[in-house]
Amino acid sequence: MRTVCWLSLPWWLLAFCCTCARRGAPPETLEAFQPLLDRLPPQADVLAIADLAEAGRTFRGLLDRFEKTPAVAENPPLRAAFQQARAELDGRLAQIKEQSGIDVLADLERAALAIRFSSDAEPDFTLAVRGKFPKGSLGKILPAAARRLEPGREAFQLEDETFLELTADGILVLSSTERPAGSVDKDAAKRLLDTHPRLLTSPAPEMLLRLSFVMPKWLKETLPADAPMRWLAEVERAVLTLGPGLAFDVEAGSARVAENLRLLAEGFKELAIGGRNLWRAYILFGLGLDFGQILQMPPDFRSVFENRKAILATMEEFLGEPAGQSEVRVEGRRVSLQVGPRALMGSTFTLGILAAIAIPAFINYVHRADRERVEEMVDRFDADKLAPQ
Repeated sequence: MRTVCWLSLPWWLLAFCCTCARRGAPPETLEAFQPLLDRLPPQADVLAIADLAEAGRTFRGLLDRFEKTPAVAENPPLRAAFQQARAELDGRLAQIKEQSGIDVLADLERAALAIRFSSDAEPDFTLAVRGKFPKGSLGKILPAAARRLEPGREAFQLEDETFLELTADGILVLSSTERPAGSVDKDAAKRLLDTHPRLLTSPAPEMLLRLSFVMPKWLKETLPADAPMRWLAEVERAVLTLGPGLAFDVEAGSARVAENLRLLAEGFKELAIGGRNLWRAYILFGLGLDFGQILQMPPDFRSVFENRKAILATMEEFLGEPAGQSEVRVEGRRVSLQVGPRALMGSTFTLGILAAIAIPAFINYVHRADRERVEEMVDRFDADKLAPQ
């Protein structure tokens, strides 16, 4: 049960963050990402942009909203535990600011990330971050093993063969390969956006993050024809936008793959509708069966389950009627899905639990298959030794 809770936690946070987003990057500000894209290499299979300033505001708003949620606010033990955890987090952030001069939630503005995969090497990546970085802040936070590349230049090689540089115009560049971060290649950024044409177009008004993925050509060519889920290699490109809610846009290489994607999108749409009702049913059944008495927990926290009014109010706040229905669109071989923030809550929780169950099961399956393969090899080796020569 503990494993299920921990593995589903990222999905819960995703749902809360997407629901709590308020402003995000308006359409006219997406051009502000251009200086970051100019620092990235011209080839990338994954290209992502993020509004870090809005993410920081959303995170703080999430904490405030969670503390005011009836299930927390009306139960002193739970409220005290949450306040203690928040105080520890604030203390850690204050320690980082004291050491480096950087306020993680307030000073980081935007980020752009490029990743390129290879069939015979580790992925290459470059991350560019715009923010307020006080002079000398890198030297305060870098490990002692970091090596300055040139005197007077805020550029370092780290122990794990990555490179970090703070440019003169306040952009922090972290890369797996050394490249002149101070130079700007407009043509490289143009080629990058030619490969990911929808990264800066049709923005959501409250966007927190947008990720664009292009299927590497070598992956299509190297995957065996009978490989499981081989059809996924025929997905040409995909764009994911978060905050609030979720938007997903995929282009397929064939009509068959487009049909598969449409069915998956329709399935997620049903999950967005049914997931909310499923969690409401869990809560109502839990209250009706007096889970607070059944579960072994400290008496102070058992009172949380006894405050039924607060739990029901919390349920309506997060799992109430969605403002708009999810929508699947199909245009030729292009499939898109729009999910509102209220609908996303239930489906994300459900996906989190499914992932928490499926991931350990898959790992156990792999381990069992490896063990059976080894046992088979041992049996074969023993049989060969016993065979007459």
